[in-house]
Amino acid sequence: MHYVDIHGQPRANLLSELIQYSEGESKVKLEKLCGASGHDPVESKQFYQTWVLDGRRTIYHILEDLPELKTVPMDHLLELLPRLQPRYYSIASSPKIDSNHVAVCAIMVNYKTTSNRQNMGVATGYLKSKVPSTSENIPSPTVPIFIRRSQFKLPFRPSTPIIMIGPGTGLAPFRGFLQHRQWQKSDGREVGDTILFTGCRNKAIDYIYGDELAKFQEEGGLTKLFCAFSRDQEKKVYVQNLLDQHQDLVWDVIKRNGHIYVCGYVTPSVRFNKIRISGF
Repeated sequence: MHYVDIHGQPRANLLSELIQYSEGESKVKLEKLCGASGHDPVESKQFYQTWVLDGRRTIYHILEDLPELKTVPMDHLLELLPRLQPRYYSIASSPKIDSNHVAVCAIMVNYKTTSNRQNMGVATGYLKSKVPSTSENIPSPTVPIFIRRSQFKLPFRPSTPIIMIGPGTGLAPFRGFLQHRQWQKSDGREVGDTILFTGCRNKAIDYIYGDELAKFQEEGGLTKLFCAFSRDQEKKVYVQNLLDQHQDLVWDVIKRNGHIYVCGYVTPSVRFNKIRISGF
């Protein structure tokens, strides 16, 4: 319930421990998954990829899908299961705006597997159930968290120009960057060009910080904003398309010793004619 990961895809060495508790077709399947009893290693690896990884089967699903698997002793199973790992989220706010609150931007993980099961994210599913109380007499739920130091930081000099590339929830840390630069600007400091490339599927549904970004532009904290709404027109437009259109702008920031940040799922890299920025 609290300490081990029962929602991840089990490794082959865990499945090999279950062979001793199985028989019939279930035993044959486990042996093939682990490459045991003379099974071809290449075929076993492909079978594991298809049945476990592509099928998004958890240990619970595997126990359920192998009817000839006998009862596995709980103490042995707990020894085999990995510890539940912490989930790391980028902080989407600046302490200069509010030192007592930390904002997090996360997408709810909820999908159907090829075996027609509904899988939900461990952390996002947990957080969704923690609804703040609207009554003074009922305390709001609490969540255990910790904050660690990050290397994802703004330049030491506020005058250094920056480009932020963050589609979807990759926008999260840049919201904090924008709040911080807006605070620096209001404090009378010289703030360099602050350029954001972001995007989502539909402006009306997914553009959750649209009003804030417009306000940042209006107040000068955000110099240029480029948004790609991939599903709002017949031809799909992505952030990399906007970067390709404005590569001269990117090159100008690089020539001025600017900083370029990439956050979110970027595959395999963001490319320009004379520039290549790898995604991290």
